[in-house]
Amino acid sequence: QIEAHARPLTVVGLGVASFFVTIVLFAQMPQGFQPDGDFGSSQIQIELAPGVTLQDTTHVVDQVNALLKQQPEVKQAFEFIGDDGDVRRANIYINLVDAKDRDVTTKEFERRVAPQLMNIADARINFASMNGGFNGRDMVIMLAGDDPVLLDQTARKLEKEMQGLKVLRDARINGDIERPEILIRPKFDVAAQLGVTASTLSQTIRIATLGDIEQNMAKFSLSDRQVPIRVSLVENARADIDMLSNLPVPTASGGFVPLKVVADISFGAGPTRIRRYNQSRRIALEADLNGVEFGDGLKAVRELPAMKNLPAGIQEVKQGQAEVMEELVTGFLVAIVSGVLLVFAVLVLLYRRVLPPFVNMGSLLLAPLGAVIALILTGHAV
Repeated sequence: QIEAHARPLTVVGLGVASFFVTIVLFAQMPQGFQPDGDFGSSQIQIELAPGVTLQDTTHVVDQVNALLKQQPEVKQAFEFIGDDGDVRRANIYINLVDAKDRDVTTKEFERRVAPQLMNIADARINFASMNGGFNGRDMVIMLAGDDPVLLDQTARKLEKEMQGLKVLRDARINGDIERPEILIRPKFDVAAQLGVTASTLSQTIRIATLGDIEQNMAKFSLSDRQVPIRVSLVENARADIDMLSNLPVPTASGGFVPLKVVADISFGAGPTRIRRYNQSRRIALEADLNGVEFGDGLKAVRELPAMKNLPAGIQEVKQGQAEVMEELVTGFLVAIVSGVLLVFAVLVLLYRRVLPPFVNMGSLLLAPLGAVIALILTGHAV
């Protein structure tokens, strides 16, 4: 046993060495937001493309259920098709057998089954994060900017780089699958020569595809109410580009010209909604962690070239677990520093000297070493 008064330099040397060991261990330990709990339950989120029918969604859900039945850990599975009336979305809630009757945790079960779910075509399928991540995913990176084209290009570049990271699984842009649409681009010079205004053009297209607005509709009178009469093309004709191209558009002279004369018509795809953050367009990229802690996954993403060299006008918006963890670390450091300064002030008042409190408080530098060793032995993250 080494006595401090007998070998002071040895004691100081051991203390300094322990302090540096603490720093090294802290730097190598994984950083997590909160540990994954083995609750014995899980949730699968399913999303199909716009325009699908209830039968299409049911078919995909049946495929997922067939896969779950092959897993020995699954005890029950409850399916719910339709999210606020949206038949292209579904959720499956899973109950696993008791922990003593299975060899894997809930998270290990999800990591094993997730790659098999990705093999099901024509659907986005993922497990909901047990830590309550944004949109049910473990990690979300949000980018914002005022230039939608540049923002989309940056997000797609980052998406491709995230897909190359081994620490992430199923990285993709968080957004609704693009909806097929008909693109009608007016030929303003030709329209002006023929006396076709933009208002007349839009009214013709609206009445043919959606029907006129309710205020302009004819009404069928019943004894107790009036029923609006909506006139429009039949549904099959709305997808027939030849039919749409020959729609008669009235001119200022009282005649008609086909729509294809005053506009270019084609099929395309576009977003179903526009998302903003603080009045700026935003895009979120999401992914699941592949056997690593949240802090390590976030560090790997921020080391990607696309993230380190964001274009001018594009910025990362810290939100979700990343924002909370940063606030938590900042608050913890403020609390520790405030506590140390308060204790130091009390000791100065007790000793009426400045140097003795430094000697007493020097042992605080060695306190974290025990906590780090305990975390390593139990397999937890910082």
